[in-house]
This record gives sequence, structure tokens and C-alpha cells, in this order.
Amino acid sequence: MINKKRGQAFVWVFALAFLFMVGLIYIVMTKPFILVHDLLTPNLTGTEFEPTIDKIVTFWRVWPILVIVGIILWALLSSMRRDPNFPQL
Repeated sequence: MINKKRGQAFVWVFALAFLFMVGLIYIVMTKPFILVHDLLTPNLTGTEFEPTIDKIVTFWRVWPILVIVGIILWALLSSMRRDPNFPQL
């Protein structure tokens, strides 16, 4: 029982540290992303690359949400892990 609690604590500490790193990366890298986007957008408006730039902007807004949901699901499922009861053949 103590080993299981220690494992759950390790999973949640790792998940919280990873969430902090994801948030830090997003906050730190948003300003350079915006600077590059503002620099390149006027040159690429009206070209065949405009839909690609729009998809990159959308992905930049969505990737932290996807990663955070994935980390939280991983932590929940890892901390609720139970031994399976397989039938004996």
C-alpha cells in the first residue's frame, strides 16, 4: 500500500513539473512566435502559403491544451492503475 502511494505521488509530481515546463515554454516562446509571424505575414498574404501560416497559428494556440489534457489523463490513469483480473484458462 505504501509503495502504491509513493508511486502515485511520483506520477503527480512528475505531471505537475511537466505541466509547469509546458506552460513556461509556451509563455517564453509566444513572443518570438508573434514577432516572426508579424514579420512574415505581410510577405505571404495572398500567396499559396497563407493557408499554411493560418494552420500554424491555429496549432500554436491549440498545442498547449492538447499536451495538458494528455498529461492530466496520463496522470489520472497511472494513479488509478489496478491489477487486471484475467480469467484462468
